[in-house]
Amino acid sequence: MAMVTKTRKILISLTCYLLCVTTLPHATPLSFNYNFSTPGDLTSADLRYISNATAAGDRVDLTEDTTWSTGCLAYGQPVQLWDDNGTGKVASFTSNFTFVIRPRNITAQADGMTFFVWTYPPTLPQDSSGGFLGLVNNPNNPANTYFPPTVAVEFDAFRDTWDPNNTINHVGVDVNSVTSVKYTALPDGCFNGTMSAWVKYDANAGTLSATLRFDDLPGLGLYNVSAAVDLRAAGLPQQAAVGFSAATGGFVESHQILSWSFESTLTSVHDDSRPSSAIKYVVPIVVCSVLVLALVVALVLWWISRSRRLTPQLGRPVKTKNQETPPPNTNSAQARRDNRPKPITLRKIKLVTNNFHHLLGQGAFGKVYLGNLDGNQIAVKQLTYKGQNNLSTEQFESEMGILMEVKHKNLVKFLAYCNEGEERYLCFEFLSGGSLDKLLYASKHNGNEMAVFRENDVLLDWGRRHYIIKEVCTGLHYLHAERDSEEKILHLDLKAGNILIDQDGKVVKIADFGISRLFDAHRTYEYLTSDFILGMRAYLPQECLTAKPKVSDKALEALGNGDVKKLIDHTLRERLEDHSVPQVLNCIRIACDCLNDDPKQRPNTKQIAQRLNH
Repeated sequence: MAMVTKTRKILISLTCYLLCVTTLPHATPLSFNYNFSTPGDLTSADLRYISNATAAGDRVDLTEDTTWSTGCLAYGQPVQLWDDNGTGKVASFTSNFTFVIRPRNITAQADGMTFFVWTYPPTLPQDSSGGFLGLVNNPNNPANTYFPPTVAVEFDAFRDTWDPNNTINHVGVDVNSVTSVKYTALPDGCFNGTMSAWVKYDANAGTLSATLRFDDLPGLGLYNVSAAVDLRAAGLPQQAAVGFSAATGGFVESHQILSWSFESTLTSVHDDSRPSSAIKYVVPIVVCSVLVLALVVALVLWWISRSRRLTPQLGRPVKTKNQETPPPNTNSAQARRDNRPKPITLRKIKLVTNNFHHLLGQGAFGKVYLGNLDGNQIAVKQLTYKGQNNLSTEQFESEMGILMEVKHKNLVKFLAYCNEGEERYLCFEFLSGGSLDKLLYASKHNGNEMAVFRENDVLLDWGRRHYIIKEVCTGLHYLHAERDSEEKILHLDLKAGNILIDQDGKVVKIADFGISRLFDAHRTYEYLTSDFILGMRAYLPQECLTAKPKVSDKALEALGNGDVKKLIDHTLRERLEDHSVPQVLNCIRIACDCLNDDPKQRPNTKQIAQRLNH
């Protein structure tokens, strides 16, 4: 009787909820994603081209190829900046975009462009050419009396009198002015090619931040700017416009948008001039709500009926055939698996990667793209290896639960995943320093490599290399020996390309460490003897290969004689100090022992760590 009463209360509450859903306004996230090389995106009804802005094949031209040109591209619907239910909660939002700034003459750049938040509907200020970037009217002109509130991130290619005097180019945050409240100086002449930007407004922190990357000049790295911004205090209305503005002055420069994505915590609001557009949704919502309610009632009644059949005596559950009573203490690992992380959608993946714009690399298990999640750069791996399709959705998500728990200072942090049909993606933290292989094998004349690893044009001296070896061994030992037996992780694709380093060279982390679990890793050797190969052959155990690797006779002779310089690469030969020779020999002997024909005679990670510290 108590169960029936409780069920009735649940049904009454659910009914009230469904009725409220059909009558109360509900704010849902707003997001859109345009890749202007995709047919139809340039002609979207939700885009507004203002003044000189035009659709141009696979991109948007904000300005014409002339002097004193202004233009604007705006989203055609208003974006709600705070809730209207009395809470006054301000929306957070992120916007990612790829754009091109290209001057006709590299020595005469002008003037720049902005990403803006304006009043709605958007209108381009009439006296905003040149250094006013199509953003605000010239305040020095007495005829100008209209100065609507605006918040923007500017990409300024020309130094005007109100700009910072220590740089020609800068990225800055603007509030009701083109004089940036915060800015970051940029290298002179850098606005000449394709760039990507990530803009984030954090309502909780009250900050507007931007990250800029020069796609054509990767050696410049990333530039960030952040400022405290209160959208309400800036005078912006509840319903605002978002988009881009640009301007030229006395010099000619093109400003183009290649792609644009936007996501807000609050939905856009329909124009008051079209009130009837909301009414047409009421009937479908009511009908759907009633159907959902009927389905819930049917399920609850079925559950009550089933429970009565299975429990004829209170407190004595009936065992069905082949069913065993579970032990009182469930396995802790299994309990953790049941608390699986929530996946993110494929649409979100496309949003954070800017439609897979920037490919970082490709390995044995799939492609890796650069992304931006909640204002932080991430690496997004697209799983394309055929073996991962052998896992069901439940198995895949169970493995995701295990990966989410892996936390170690030498392992790349797993952040999120996407699992939609055959589309599977993994999101990891991104280390800006790059991978070890690029540092080891890069030409000394390549100006794009990390300055921290460069001493007199020599990459990675021995001290740094030995430090990296020890850090990698520590992370590998955790995977092999410090985890529960059923959650042990074999890497199967450990190589220099999967060793990542931060910009300062102090943080060393292993990437792709959990991918093997998605390919039935317990069948590794079965796969290795068939066409289904896990990892790259160059890094596989020799018993899994037809041609076994051998240490050359000359190398063994050099090792026996202690002639280290014959065994190391040219970048170390002239820099190796005498006190480092025993360390080098020790590492080479460990490497040779790892090639022992008998797998049982090879050292494990614990033994390697002990020998490295000897």
